[in-house]
Amino acid sequence: MIAMELIDFTLSEYVRDSFMLGKDRAILTVGHFNTEEPGMKYCLEYFPKAIGEDIPMWFVSAGDMYHYISRQDFNSHSPA
Repeated sequence: MIAMELIDFTLSEYVRDSFMLGKDRAILTVGHFNTEEPGMKYCLEYFPKAIGEDIPMWFVSAGDMYHYISRQDFNSHSPA
């Protein structure tokens, strides 16, 4: 599955469960927050010019909303 953003949480659960059962499933996604970060960083330059005043501002990354596991990580935590 290739998607910009997942709305339906059941798809990601299906892929995760399939992966844990040894099936080759994956989702390639760029999340909503990830695609907005470059524009938010640009706002640090844009806002002072737009309002004509230098005000203190900081960019804080939202980070990823997903946790990533690999087959190797999964296998190392499986019961013996």
